[in-house]
Amino acid sequence: PAFPVLPKMTETIALFGGTGKAGGEFLALALEKGYKVKALARTPSKVTVKNDNLTLIEGDFSNEDAIKETVESAEYVVCMAGAKFGKPKEYPTDMMINFVKTLVPVLKSSSTVKTFLYQGGAWCAAPDAPLSYGTKFSRLVIGNWIVGIEPNLQDHDKVIDYVHSIQEEIQFKTIVTRPPGLNDGPGGKKLVATNNRGDTPNGITFKDLAVFTLAAIKDEALFGTYPLVAFEKN
Repeated sequence: PAFPVLPKMTETIALFGGTGKAGGEFLALALEKGYKVKALARTPSKVTVKNDNLTLIEGDFSNEDAIKETVESAEYVVCMAGAKFGKPKEYPTDMMINFVKTLVPVLKSSSTVKTFLYQGGAWCAAPDAPLSYGTKFSRLVIGNWIVGIEPNLQDHDKVIDYVHSIQEEIQFKTIVTRPPGLNDGPGGKKLVATNNRGDTPNGITFKDLAVFTLAAIKDEALFGTYPLVAFEKN
């Protein structure tokens, strides 16, 4: 039997953080689904995926020209970046908020960008939902003393506040996702957005988060929101 010919994907995603585990899974999935991807990478050789629809731009988060080149002609902009965990003293102070404040004027001047998705973390508060005392305690004990990610979280907090503050002055839609702890694994579980922190146990895989994120960039119900990410309930 004859099978219908699928239309060629013409939409482009600008990706920041494509060399990390979460970003790498997202990059591979987006290409698999037929998107064109433009990815900024400080060291392009770290990106092992080969695809005619992939364009690598060499540069870092302080390189405005490289950021502009990455965003040019893209409909969707996704940031899944972040410094390594575990060594708070080595975290580049304000790395993500400085990057986003450089990125947003580029997005404002773009005639193509529809959606900007930023990936934060579950221990960050949404603008309209402050952390409970229990969550604050967990963040202090586990996030700060044990895992050592408090500088990362503080940076994400600043980005969330900033994104919330610019809603009235931007023409594109924003989504800030807040997934819990992630791990390697085969995936295969459906993830959903939630506002209930009790639904967000650790154990989400990078692969499943990639699937969720790719769908999220077109999900109008998520525009302007800061969802936690959880397993779909049966």
